[in-house]
Parts: sequence; C-alpha cells; structure tokens
Amino acid sequence: MDNKQILEKLEELKEQGYVHYEQCPTWINLNDKNSYAELELTDRDEVKIAQLVKNVPALAEMLLNESGGIINLPKGIAGMSIVLTDGIIASEILGQVAALGLSNVFGVFSIFAICTGQFVLLSIIKELKLIDQKLEMILEFLRNEKESNLLSEANFIKYACDNYSLIMPNEPQRVATIANIQQAKKVAMKDIEFYLRDFKNTTIECGAKNIRDWVKAVEGVEKIENNLDFALQLYIMSSLMEVCYAQNYERKYIENLKSYVTEYVADFTKNICRGYGNLENSLKRVPSNTKDLNTYNECKKEINEKVSSIETKYKNMCDKAYEVLEKSTQKAEYYIKKEGSKYRIYYKK
Repeated sequence: MDNKQILEKLEELKEQGYVHYEQCPTWINLNDKNSYAELELTDRDEVKIAQLVKNVPALAEMLLNESGGIINLPKGIAGMSIVLTDGIIASEILGQVAALGLSNVFGVFSIFAICTGQFVLLSIIKELKLIDQKLEMILEFLRNEKESNLLSEANFIKYACDNYSLIMPNEPQRVATIANIQQAKKVAMKDIEFYLRDFKNTTIECGAKNIRDWVKAVEGVEKIENNLDFALQLYIMSSLMEVCYAQNYERKYIENLKSYVTEYVADFTKNICRGYGNLENSLKRVPSNTKDLNTYNECKKEINEKVSSIETKYKNMCDKAYEVLEKSTQKAEYYIKKEGSKYRIYYKK
C-alpha cells in the first residue's frame, strides 16, 4: 500500500463526511479564550501531526499560510472513533499503513479525540466543586475511615483526569485505569447508600426541644449532605470518565448511561428533599418565644430555600456531565498552525 492509496482513503473519508479540511480564514482570532482552547500536545502527538502533514499535501499547503488550517470532524470525535475501530477503515489497511511506518496518518485523529477528552474532563471536574477543592479543604469534613476511602477514590479520579492524554496511548495502563474507575464508581454508590440512610435517620430523629437544638441538628445534617455531595460528584465523574477512557461513544450506550444516571440522581434528590421536609416539620413543632423569634424566622427561611434549591443543584450536576457526553457526537473543529518546527492545535468550544 503506497502513499497514494492512503491519501485516497483519506479523500474517501472526506467524501463520506467524516473529515473535512480547509484554509483557516484570517479573521478568526484563536487568542479568544472564550471561543477557542489550545490543546496540550505530547512529544508523541507532535510526531504524529508532523507525519500527517508530511503525507497530506493539502494540509502542508494550508500550513504555509500564517493563519493555518481547519480540520473539521462533522460527525464529532465519536464518528472518527467508529471509523478507526469499527472497520470503516479496514484493519488490514491499518496494518499495512503501520508496516510502512505511516500509521500516524490516521493515528492523528485519535489525538484530537484524546486532547478534546482531556479538555472536557478538566472542564467538568472544575464544576464539581468538592472534588476539585484542595486536599486540606476536603479534609475539613472527612472524619472517619469511610470518608478517607472516599477521598482516596476521588484523588485517583483527579489523577486519571489530569493524566488522561498521557495514559490513553498506553493500552495496558488505559485498561488498568478503566478497572480502577469502575471501582471508584462502586465505592461512590456504596457510600451514597450509607450516607442516605444516615441522612434519613438523622432528620427523622431530630426531636429538637428548642430552636438551639434544632440549629445544632441542621448543622449535623449539612455535614452528612457534604459527604453525600462528595460521593455523588465522584459517581458522576467516574461514570463520565469510564466513557472517555473506553472511548465507547455509541449513541445507544450514552443514552442508556444518561437514563441510568438521571434515574439514580432523581431518587437521590427525592431522599434529600424528604429529609429536609422532615426538618421543616420538626421546626414547626419547636416552641418559639419572643426572644427566639428572629432566629426562628431565619431558620424557617433557610430551610425553605434549601428545599427549593435541592432539585436544581443536582440537576445541574447531571447537565454538566451530559454536556461532555454530547460534545463527543457533535461537530468538532480544530485549528492547526505551525510555528517554527512546532504545531499548535486549537479546539473550538
């Protein structure tokens, strides 16, 4: 198989709508951080991109221009992943390409998938405030061995997220990481069930005799809720990372995952709302006198706000994760420029 055949295969993919490349318009401002993100490339990535440009004259010509070029994946990184793994480019062709030392021509598309995965994973983890906090801040509300186990799993998830683009090309390490991500998800689910029972029992057994007792009970419940939030964020993040590490972007699989997570979080939310409802009812039974009236009214307002915000709070967690899953199947645009001997790639957010 010669270079001509490889280029013909690339043109075939272009005609089928899997990839498109063109000159980048001069008016596009890649320094606009609100619209474009520069992807981090490893030395291995640089080699693959150089090989791709070398073997695709149209790309080399594009990069002669200072504005660079656009590589467009109309079917998203999911579409290209299917191309590379499900036989649209036959395995025998890839084998022959590899034998010629030119597997980088197609391997560069996996760079886009991996680099984009790195970008979106880091984006979502920043939204999950508890997991993204510094260690000393997390330790403030971790009080026992169970909570420490939860922390160790969360730290692994952060590690796997930070090193995604470095682990993905190494197959044994990638497979081992997937197994650990699944373990983290199981730990999260087990701890969620434990803390939900604790939350329920604590709210039912409030039995406050005065407003000070009630405030103290709420403080204890909020500490349990912190642990629940932490475990739920770990569950959502590990579910998301399992998809990214396995690169299983099948639409049916993603829909099933979304359905399962939505149902699980809806049940979780219902239990939290029910618990705060118990506290709300216990507050009504607390005797109030003139001295405690202001505190009583403040507590009533606080619990009402808490109950009304719970559903939105957990729905937002899910929505952020779903955005990442949807990005994998949506049109993706990459802007490639050459500066000296280095390549720079930007991703359109």
